[in-house]
Amino acid sequence: MVNSNKNVDFDDPLSLSDIEYKNLTGFTRTQHDNVLSYIPASALKTSINRSPRCAIACLLMKLRLGVSNSVRASMLGIDNKRKVTDIIHSTSAALIKYFVPHYLGLAHINREEIIKKHTSSIATRLLTENRNPSDGCCHNYRLYSLCLWSIFSDNSNNDASILKHIMINNYDDILQWVEENDIMILDRGFRDSLGVLKSLGIDVAMPSFFGPKQNQSDVQDANNSRFVTILRWVVESVNARIKRFKWFNQVIPNSSLPSVQDFICIVAALLNCFHVSMVTPSPNDDETIRRMNS
Repeated sequence: MVNSNKNVDFDDPLSLSDIEYKNLTGFTRTQHDNVLSYIPASALKTSINRSPRCAIACLLMKLRLGVSNSVRASMLGIDNKRKVTDIIHSTSAALIKYFVPHYLGLAHINREEIIKKHTSSIATRLLTENRNPSDGCCHNYRLYSLCLWSIFSDNSNNDASILKHIMINNYDDILQWVEENDIMILDRGFRDSLGVLKSLGIDVAMPSFFGPKQNQSDVQDANNSRFVTILRWVVESVNARIKRFKWFNQVIPNSSLPSVQDFICIVAALLNCFHVSMVTPSPNDDETIRRMNS
């Protein structure tokens, strides 16, 4: 029997509206139903403290609101904050095992779908039109693919070293996914990985650097840098979506560090599942390309 002494009751279909669901967890009731459909009953069992629906809501409230276990215990009618911790651990494990693989990682989506649904015409045309094939840029005007990872850097593992590790060790079978002459859009923080990428036949679009005694870019280098800037907005937009979950936008206590990877994978998979693509055709694309090339 599930505890009925709750201030917030996710089990009562009449208790919360979709707006309240989204305010508390970031997702609607229907989207919760979708997530629950992936979790077998044996992975999240009903107990006196919570149902599977309440367990998932408890985890998402933690990430969405950034509130403490004590606060969520009061909201959900759980008499001990340690029970909330147990709920978080079991729910995270269930989502990582049964839900996340369907919506995160290179195995969940194929290359053709990325090119068709998640590559903008602006990106393709700016990086491939009017280029000399001999310069290594997308021979035959082939489409490019942009690969993104969620990574955490420290003083010894920066962006470039992490990317080199991924490519050299074929992490997640990435070398079976990318092809020669693909273009990766990167910022200057990845500059030390250029040698590895080029040795694999992968071209790079990156803002230019000043040469010796140079204090201003020439016209072509400046334009190429602007091309990268106008295309990299999607990276910052993805980061902004993640930071809507306030737990990621605050100081994370040391005790929670072992859970960071699982939490960000869960949120990323949920966003991939339910949010619309950021890349959509626009009637202004031709004008944007004309102005960028002028």
